[in-house]
Amino acid sequence: MENQWLRKRDSGGQSCRRDGKLITHANEMLTLSTHEDYMELCSLDVLGLKDRLEEKCTDPSGNTNANVIGKEFYHGKEVEFVCPRDSILVPASSRNLRCQDGQWRGTIPSCKAICNPIRSISNGWVYGRGNLKGDKLSFRCRTDYILDGEQFIKCTGNRRWNAKKPTCRAPCRRFGVQPFRGGYIRRDGYKHNEEVTFGCRDPLVIDGQVTLRCNDGTWNDRLPTCGGLCLFS
Repeated sequence: MENQWLRKRDSGGQSCRRDGKLITHANEMLTLSTHEDYMELCSLDVLGLKDRLEEKCTDPSGNTNANVIGKEFYHGKEVEFVCPRDSILVPASSRNLRCQDGQWRGTIPSCKAICNPIRSISNGWVYGRGNLKGDKLSFRCRTDYILDGEQFIKCTGNRRWNAKKPTCRAPCRRFGVQPFRGGYIRRDGYKHNEEVTFGCRDPLVIDGQVTLRCNDGTWNDRLPTCGGLCLFS
């Protein structure tokens, strides 16, 4: 076989000899050159690199929106993928890829925009755990709690969801059939933003608010009472 002019890129466990003299050790990619400073190697077949001289991986930057660290794409070389702020690398296991026999060993990753994660809500449940752009979450509250906000939200990137995280509003204490002496309930509502309306049995009259509204577990006023009429002659 004709001698070749090659540049040694990495050292390793295999050797090449010419006229019984050790020239170099190599087990990684070598590039052809005619530069006078480059070594003349005699036994490409011994090194097993004859076919690998042309096995250069493609530039991965054309297949990803991540920043590629590393400009050499020869056999045995590694590149690193880095994402800008407010995005993450997917899959994370592909942060570093090695070129082997003209192919990148692994999936070329991409950068995905993210939102601030939402893992839980008080007195309720979150369905879905993703926080990548396009991911959706849904919410549900405990019995008698009212969801204040959107039931479904979507990640739009830049750490933002298309709506605020909802809240589960608490119910108020129920008054019972006879809320106070001589009084009764005309309309019973005890959940968040619902109303309860009171009345008094004749001839009593109500003293206080006829209607109370529940606001996240608290009534907006005190319970009224029933009193008698005072007649003046």
